[in-house]
Amino acid sequence: MKKFLRISLYAVIILMCTPVVYPYQIVVYGMTRENMDLSGAVNGRKDLNGNPCALLVVLAESNGVKFSGNVIGDVEYKDYKYYVYMSAGSKQLMITFPTSDSEIISFSRYGIDKLEGKQTYTLKVELHDYKLVVQEGPIEEALKYYAKGQFNFAMGLFLSEPDNVVAQHHIGAMYLYGEGVPKDEEKGLSWIRKAVENNDADAMADLGYYMLKQNSTPAAFQEGMDLCVRAGELGNMWGYHYLGAIYRYGEGVDINYIKAKEFYEKAIDMGNGVSANSLGVMYMHGLGVKCDYAKALDIFSKSIYNANARYNEGLIYYNGWSGERNFDLAFKKFSAAADMKDATSCGFLGVMYYNGEGVDKNYEMAFQWLKKAQELGEDRFLTLLGICYYNGYGVERDMAKAKEFLTKAAEAGDEQAADILKKII
Repeated sequence: MKKFLRISLYAVIILMCTPVVYPYQIVVYGMTRENMDLSGAVNGRKDLNGNPCALLVVLAESNGVKFSGNVIGDVEYKDYKYYVYMSAGSKQLMITFPTSDSEIISFSRYGIDKLEGKQTYTLKVELHDYKLVVQEGPIEEALKYYAKGQFNFAMGLFLSEPDNVVAQHHIGAMYLYGEGVPKDEEKGLSWIRKAVENNDADAMADLGYYMLKQNSTPAAFQEGMDLCVRAGELGNMWGYHYLGAIYRYGEGVDINYIKAKEFYEKAIDMGNGVSANSLGVMYMHGLGVKCDYAKALDIFSKSIYNANARYNEGLIYYNGWSGERNFDLAFKKFSAAADMKDATSCGFLGVMYYNGEGVDKNYEMAFQWLKKAQELGEDRFLTLLGICYYNGYGVERDMAKAKEFLTKAAEAGDEQAADILKKII
């Protein structure tokens, strides 16, 4: 997944210029998974392979909006709502308003990796009644707008400083990934290469990552590798992290855990918590190194603000892999990860409350955490959630809900869920 790197801030002299007008922009206000809405299941469709579709309800106060991508069947429109059925596994949707350019919406930006069959989602979009104007303003303001996802404002400000390496970097990336403007690789590469030519390490790491992931030609891949090395040498920790990941997973090269470890360690020395989690996992599972849970815990501790690292620590303590099981520490680590919206950690907290592990048994708290895990997209705890509904543990007894979640669990191969379903049916 693309990451933007730490950026040095520049003081900018505000100058006046003639505005340059760009097309209207589509603004996304949010996307949510509607777990209580069963429309996708009750009024569902199937794709060409006979698999259940997902239902995406798009809220847009405009007529004539068009949708393309993995769209199945006709789009229904009623009361400013577009009912768009899409194939399960879809990750993007192209939206076109009658008076705007098309915009590709990536669901992952809103916390949804991919759509699930029979599930209903809501997406709110609007076509703003202003146009993108190249305007003068500090780069700091542009970065704030970018961080908020208000790409049209950000682009306007970045374009007002075409000689600034931070602006060049971001304009290039926005064209490469279609953020606020139609995706245009030629323009994107042209802009970001300007920042690279100005020796900007952050732009090198981002362009290196892009070239590695594209992997279109051996030359392009090698350029990506070289750029990441240069970025790392100039002090950018992500350049080394990307190289570590390439060698760990064998993306474009043979898997080489020794080189992965080498680059991860360089990134960790520069403060990269994601690399710390990745290297910790290698020790946790014995990938190219001897399995060493104590070593893994030590490395995870260097990843301070990383939900995956806290989850992995919790898993080690919960299972007693580094010695005796320690429910108190497991609960502490899972709680820290859950605060960062780690879905699996939420599920483990539900299990611990349900069983009274490291905390007093509390069915109400167990239900709340299990439900939270499910709302965040974690399905490995659906059997226990269904049992809560079935027995009225922590929630009013609801056989319909129990059947819904137990059915999903049984379809995923959980035998306990299948056995309970037989009693309900």
